[in-house]
Amino acid sequence: RFAAYFQQGDMESNGKYVTRAGDQAAFSTGPIVWGEPGTNGQHAFYQLIHQGT
Repeated sequence: RFAAYFQQGDMESNGKYVTRAGDQAAFSTGPIVWGEPGTNGQHAFYQLIHQGT
C-alpha cells in the first residue's frame, strides 16, 4: 500500500498550483506518480490535473 500512500501525498498534496501565501506557483509542482490501480489512482491523477501545474 506504499504506492497508494505516496501517490496520494505527492500528487494531491504537493501538486497544488497555489502557494501558502495564496499566490500562483512560478514553478512546476508535483509530478505524476504511477502505481495505484483503479479509482484510488484515478482520483490522485485527476486531482493533479485539476489543481497542479
